[in-house]
Amino acid sequence: KKISSIRPKLLYIGYLRRAKGVDIVIKSFALLQKKFPEAELTIVGDGETKQELHEIIKQNSIKNVHFLGHINDRSILNDIMRNHDIFCFASLSEGSPRVVIEAMANGLNVVSTPVGSLPHVFFDGKDIAYFDLQNHQMLYDKVSFLMNDSNNASLMRESAYQKVKKYTLEDFYKEIFKNE
Repeated sequence: KKISSIRPKLLYIGYLRRAKGVDIVIKSFALLQKKFPEAELTIVGDGETKQELHEIIKQNSIKNVHFLGHINDRSILNDIMRNHDIFCFASLSEGSPRVVIEAMANGLNVVSTPVGSLPHVFFDGKDIAYFDLQNHQMLYDKVSFLMNDSNNASLMRESAYQKVKKYTLEDFYKEIFKNE
């Protein structure tokens, strides 16, 4: 599937906590929306920074941000993922972020901070696009790159999908924890 060049749909799934960097995703989305006014950002999850995130959106007049709250149903989450283009993950620290693997398994391009086990398994520019911690401009640049180079975005998405497809959860954890 090709990323929409008119209405790109970005997604974050996870807790709404400072350490998850959701504010970075929102600030990056604000830059994207200046260039693509129809762009959408969906945030799935709940947590203590929800009100603060709403304030950032309000103060910066950001449109098309959808908060769906916490969703436990796997089939609903899979449907949401399959209805988006790019998964944005700005966490400051992780072990093995399963949600990134799930996004890849659902055919999304992933733009993430290089946290936890991710850099040991997924390679920048081949399977995933990494950006520096707390750098919303770099996140925007990586998202723009994927949008502007659909061929490369497609190759990265397919490479990530093939990589996660071969892992059962058990194999995945063996691979990840062998380096720790």
